[in-house]
Amino acid sequence: MTVVSNQVGTPKKTAVIIVALCLLGILIGTIAQAFKASEFDWIYRYGSIINHVLLLISGSWSLVHLLLFVADRRKDWKKCLPWAILGTIPVIYITVMLFTI
Repeated sequence: MTVVSNQVGTPKKTAVIIVALCLLGILIGTIAQAFKASEFDWIYRYGSIINHVLLLISGSWSLVHLLLFVADRRKDWKKCLPWAILGTIPVIYITVMLFTI
């Protein structure tokens, strides 16, 4: 295990945090939609901004997590493969949402 992976954490912990950030962004965006045409439209504006920021952070962190996984786990990659796949869920989600519009 290299110094980079010690600073980032275990693949399990980072994959769960990445997916949690993505789900939190989706949840905030869904809740903010309820305030779109109300007198509390500022909740919609700020909720949309927070939604986009969380999705961009989780998507970019997901790519970094995958690159660190590939660079770090050359010998024992089979043990951590499910966590690497779980960590790529935000990238898959963002890619699907971009190409289905």
